[in-house]
Amino acid sequence: MRELTAGPSTLPDTAAAWGGADIWDGVRQSIRVMESVDRLSPSDVIRPLAPTLNEDLVSVIIPMRNAAKWIDLCLKGILAQTHSNLEVFCIDDCSSDDSYERVVRRFGADGRLGVVRLKRRVGPYQIKNWALAAMVRASYVAMQDADDFSHPTRIAEQLGWMRAHGVRVCGTYVHQFSADGTALIYGTQPPIPWRGQKHNLVRYAPIRAIRTPEDAGRVLGAGRFSLAKHGSQIFESALLREFGGFDGRTIMVGDTELNWRLLRFMDIGSVPSVLYARRIHADSLTRRPDTGYGSPARRAKRAEYDRQHEEISRSLGDSPRQGSVHPGPLPRRRRGRRPAPRVAPPPPARSRPRPPRTTRSNGRWG
Repeated sequence: MRELTAGPSTLPDTAAAWGGADIWDGVRQSIRVMESVDRLSPSDVIRPLAPTLNEDLVSVIIPMRNAAKWIDLCLKGILAQTHSNLEVFCIDDCSSDDSYERVVRRFGADGRLGVVRLKRRVGPYQIKNWALAAMVRASYVAMQDADDFSHPTRIAEQLGWMRAHGVRVCGTYVHQFSADGTALIYGTQPPIPWRGQKHNLVRYAPIRAIRTPEDAGRVLGAGRFSLAKHGSQIFESALLREFGGFDGRTIMVGDTELNWRLLRFMDIGSVPSVLYARRIHADSLTRRPDTGYGSPARRAKRAEYDRQHEEISRSLGDSPRQGSVHPGPLPRRRRGRRPAPRVAPPPPARSRPRPPRTTRSNGRWG
């Protein structure tokens, strides 16, 4: 495995770029885009032609579980992208509703879309790893949550921004909305009420790579679990393969942990525009009692990742000095032991499962 170093990038000061823009203007514009796309019928966005295999191809991975209520808007936003050379993998994680049947019935004629149904539940990170290993052909891979919405210009603007600033992974600013009363924890406060929903904006700044102990304290400090909206991120597919993908042993916090690994070698970008809308609801993994914020399972997983990355920091000599709290005792490094070399971490155990049993939908993948 080749040694990796933090590659050069030219991250701008997006705090200054945002300026004094009014928060309500950003929310209102995002609402208008969502409503315009929602009024489209599937036939308005379906393209029967297959994607073209060239340097402009982008793969989109959409893990889906019990998303029948939201998947139409999600797929309309993706299939209506102004960057239209896409291969889209919508993978149903053994849903108990009609998510799979709905996608096949309403969008299955699109030549860019492959729909797969798993016969056992494996979680979103194993789905992403499997799609990356077995299906993705593009140089770039975009993540998309099934209950969220991407503005039609999202992929085109992100690709342009990544190339202009020399970054290999990039997210966006995010519009959050809640229709069922679920609280909006992150972002501008107080939320803006509109048509029975709550709205706000989250301005995720670009993050510079960890190069010093002070950087480690900054990145892995109090805000370490809210660095980006991971559903809005685009990666170079080669980068995900180099770093072993996501931790497939879990169904939560794995995307944050991947970003921590990446930040030891490179900057992470963020387009200073609202290009992604996140639906906050009581059934999401971040809000359910068994997996949500504050749940014992999420606290335990966060503590596990904290301990792992504190050990990495100590081995590399850049342990955070301020701002981070890492519960539990950690083993001391043996005297005389050399620090670990800066190489890409190996794939987490069981992160790349055997291909799960599937049911072919529209004849493209099975």
